[in-house]
Amino acid sequence: MKGSLDYRKNDGLSHQYGIIKSPFQHPYDVFTTSLLTHKDIKMPGFGSMRRFSPSQTSANAAGSKVSWPVIKEQRPRSFRMSVATALLAALAGLTGSSAFATSAECQSLLRKRDLAQAPSVCSAALSAQQKAAKGGQRAELEALARAHDNLGSLHMLRRQYAEAEAQYRASLMAREKAFGRDHHLQAISLHQLADSLKLQNKLVEAEPLLLRALKLRQSSLGPHSEATAQAHHALGMLYTQMDAAKAESSFREEIAILERLYPAGSAATAIAYNNLGILRQRNGQPDQAESYYRSAISMLERTAPNDKVRLAGPLLNLATALTEKQQYAAARKLLLRLLEIRQQLQGSQSPGVADVHNRLGVLYSRTGDLEIAESELRKALTMRENTLGTNHLLVAESCTNLGIFLMQRGRLNEALALLRHSAAVTHSLTGPQSAQTATAWQNLEQLYGRIIQAAAIKQ
Repeated sequence: MKGSLDYRKNDGLSHQYGIIKSPFQHPYDVFTTSLLTHKDIKMPGFGSMRRFSPSQTSANAAGSKVSWPVIKEQRPRSFRMSVATALLAALAGLTGSSAFATSAECQSLLRKRDLAQAPSVCSAALSAQQKAAKGGQRAELEALARAHDNLGSLHMLRRQYAEAEAQYRASLMAREKAFGRDHHLQAISLHQLADSLKLQNKLVEAEPLLLRALKLRQSSLGPHSEATAQAHHALGMLYTQMDAAKAESSFREEIAILERLYPAGSAATAIAYNNLGILRQRNGQPDQAESYYRSAISMLERTAPNDKVRLAGPLLNLATALTEKQQYAAARKLLLRLLEIRQQLQGSQSPGVADVHNRLGVLYSRTGDLEIAESELRKALTMRENTLGTNHLLVAESCTNLGIFLMQRGRLNEALALLRHSAAVTHSLTGPQSAQTATAWQNLEQLYGRIIQAAAIKQ
């Protein structure tokens, strides 16, 4: 933002502008269960397996607005594991203990995010399942599909999206061979394939896959099943990048199903309300956005009062909305609450904590608390440099905010070094023609103009 401090940039932790995924829909899962449970195909109760995400382990480039932590679902682990164990035991007897053991090791490494050992183990698991599936038995083909899923998950974690796409296409082929094209289990592969396409910006290719998955679930599992709600959610997530009206329609379909299933509320319902709030905020309707955010926070506090991970995201979006409405006291209270949560969950020096310090610095600068503002902005810059290195867009963001703050205070020489570094990093990482680079150079030009004026006055 030229000439002013910006509090809305991405902290590198999750998805653009606060859009978050539901507890039953997240990419890059390890496929650990058999036919009826997966990352995005859960039967009543949202049963699922443990999840992992590259957004939780590495920072994304700046440029998106508000960041969110990934939200997980609340189904008891004992239920998930009992179902998974029973189904996996049945598959193990059918597919061979050697192949099964290798697949289990692959899944374990992926859960641990051990990207050093996982490639060889997961590739060996795939080779074993390919041999086992030559007989053409349904269980063997499903195990083969899961082996492709796991390699796809590995590539997604390594941000090798084209390679992940190839694995998910192979997974889809295996399931079609096992169950036919009209079985709802195809939705497992369809959703994963769509995820890989979205991350390659192939949105038009992803849309028909998700529409097909929705149709399969509606016809096989019912229009009011949780699996169908998941499909509406996935479409809503896609449409946030394509068509806001369609995104809102999909989220409302999701909410209608969830409210019918959970009249007292649920985490998934809260997330859908949150995402509607973001759409409203993008559409210039801050009051409606605030209402949706508050509904999401209230529902999460009621349904999962001890789960701070789930609560952190809506708190951040509401704080952002209130800051934009100049309700600084209320926004500061939310940010301080968020700061405490992130310090507990991520550590006192994490990028997420630095993001909150950055936002607090901007807020305090607007309320005239200049000493506190400078302290918060410097904390954010130091933490980001220590955790991310100096050549990172989030460091450039902190340099910009602190540099502009100092320029507005008349401390031009201090501001010069910061804005120079910001421009150099932004130019290097986003390219000479990017909007970010243009803004960085405009900020620097504005500073040079003030330096020249100051020199002229002295003469």
